[in-house]
Amino acid sequence: MAASDSTELSKNQADYVCDGVDDQAEIQAALAALPDGGTVVLTEGTFNCAGVIAPPAGTTLSGQGPDATNLVFTNDGRISVDQESITLDGFHIEGSGYSSGVKWLGVMTIRASHAKIHNIEGTADTSIQAVYLLIHDPAVYAPTLEDVEFVNCKAVDTGTYGFLHNAWGSSNKVIKDVRYDNCAAINCGSKGAFNPWITGFDFAELNDMDGLRVTNCLAEGNLESGFHFEFDPTVTDAVLENCVSKNNGQKPYPTVPYKQSDMSTHYFGCGYYAPNCDVTFKNCTAESNSLYGFYATNGGKL
Repeated sequence: MAASDSTELSKNQADYVCDGVDDQAEIQAALAALPDGGTVVLTEGTFNCAGVIAPPAGTTLSGQGPDATNLVFTNDGRISVDQESITLDGFHIEGSGYSSGVKWLGVMTIRASHAKIHNIEGTADTSIQAVYLLIHDPAVYAPTLEDVEFVNCKAVDTGTYGFLHNAWGSSNKVIKDVRYDNCAAINCGSKGAFNPWITGFDFAELNDMDGLRVTNCLAEGNLESGFHFEFDPTVTDAVLENCVSKNNGQKPYPTVPYKQSDMSTHYFGCGYYAPNCDVTFKNCTAESNSLYGFYATNGGKL
């Protein structure tokens, strides 16, 4: 599939050529025409998507790399991984101008198991919660959300969270066996802020977490923590290895003393914030974060 600004050679070789308007419709049609296990390959160029791309189960959407293939989402457009065994590989995503009805989602929202997210770079403005959102939403996918991997993925220069895990509802809130390798969250919250708590990687917001593996990852220059687990969720069997967290906690330090009931006085400023976590750090570095390098409390096992 070629973009409207792809080369003439790419257009001549493509089965589909987009016109630069509502390109998500052509992409969705191509995905829907695939057999299980099929692949839609995007050429170089910019695909303007004013709507949702929702790949069917077992399919792959790939591009020519994040420096060559760019998906620009407007009008609440995003990628929704709501079916199992989907692979996304090799493109850039950008989202802006979201309405209040979808602001708690991500430019890429993963709600089903056995997903592979490889070689993706993304950014977003302040109107949506995350670039990459992994969320257990029982209205979309009731089973345990598990077996999701991010390889060579980045969130850069955003107005929102880079990578965020979350859960809606009150049951089956554990997310299991998520893997990150060679991923980066850089300057999240540098282009304004969705809220004052933007972190690079937030692995446990309202969800519990089991079997997390994070290797060779970087969090740098983010508004709040680099690698973050919220205070209340239960986190078991988490391992972070060969990770670097530096220059995080960019927001101003509170000018009045801490008060539990006043969120404006709360401040993380951590390289690694890990309360209530059974977590192992191997060869991890924290450097020049504004408050703490490693922080464990609330019964955490470090």
